[in-house]
Amino acid sequence: MDILKRNGFTTLECMVSMVILSIIAYMISFSINNSFNLLNKNEEYLKMLALAQNYLNELKYDVKYGEESGEEEKTITVDGFEIKKKIKKQENYYNCYLIVLEVKSIDRSVKIESYVTKK
Repeated sequence: MDILKRNGFTTLECMVSMVILSIIAYMISFSINNSFNLLNKNEEYLKMLALAQNYLNELKYDVKYGEESGEEEKTITVDGFEIKKKIKKQENYYNCYLIVLEVKSIDRSVKIESYVTKK
């Protein structure tokens, strides 16, 4: 009779251990799934930031070395993103220009502003 009690207790311990392991495995898989979904959501935002930064660097170079005329506003579409650029001469400073870039997708937008001086 004593052996049956010990075997029953061992079986109960095994069942509780399995439940605890199952809960831990569920929590780990749930957090990995959430992290993966968050990365997928932010992929578009990272593409927009990279596109805006690259385009801003090109515009700064063009304005700095006189290849881009001042006081203009344009909108172009690249890779499904709408890029709106605006170059404005600053009245209070000599040869200083404000460059404003706005990259838009369907539901998000990124706006970057920078100053550059002409050489």
